[in-house]
Amino acid sequence: MDYLDILFNCLEEEPPSDTPEYRESKNIRGLLLDDIQKAMGSFD
Repeated sequence: MDYLDILFNCLEEEPPSDTPEYRESKNIRGLLLDDIQKAMGSFD
């Protein structure tokens, strides 16, 4: 498992929250992870 997988798994395991700030932060992190994965290519 590489570091990107570890980071992604840690972020996915966070307990859900229902605040607007949390939802916005999670959305931004998801977009950043998508950009990182696109830049690094697929590891599958």
